[in-house]
Amino acid sequence: MKTRWFVTVAVASGFVLGAAQAQRIELIQGSAPPPTAGAAMYATYCARCHGEDGRGDGGVSPVLANKPADLTALTLTHSPEFPRRHVLATIRSGHAESPTTTPMPDWGTIFRLRVGDDPAVLEMRARALADHLESMQQR
Repeated sequence: MKTRWFVTVAVASGFVLGAAQAQRIELIQGSAPPPTAGAAMYATYCARCHGEDGRGDGGVSPVLANKPADLTALTLTHSPEFPRRHVLATIRSGHAESPTTTPMPDWGTIFRLRVGDDPAVLEMRARALADHLESMQQR
């Protein structure tokens, strides 16, 4: 019985690790991340502060000194276009607190800790998240 359990776990682990490695290889080779990657990263990393819909009303926002940015209004604030360069720079490096803003984590470092130092993978993650933020803009 123990042997059967061990074999089942080993085979299941092999599939999971194999799938994870295949996804990592796919990303390293420069293919686009899955279309849902940006939304999944937003839910994991951003929604706590910015809220599920991006309006700055996440569960943590009441305890912050300043309300997080309304991410649905980036294009309106920086018109006439979505401020992709600014968004990517903020995702990669974060920003310090000011009298009117809440500090933003340095997601580049966090992503590096999660997926390693491969710059191509890090860039694809940042771009997927920026693409999702662009899709959230008020029209």
